[in-house]
Amino acid sequence: SSFEESRISEAEIGDKRKWLKEGMDCS
Repeated sequence: SSFEESRISEAEIGDKRKWLKEGMDCS
């Protein structure tokens, strides 16, 4: 369903933000 897809996309965005934040902290 579109609702589940939106939740998955939000989770992916959250992971990307976390990854980018960790990358910036390391550099």
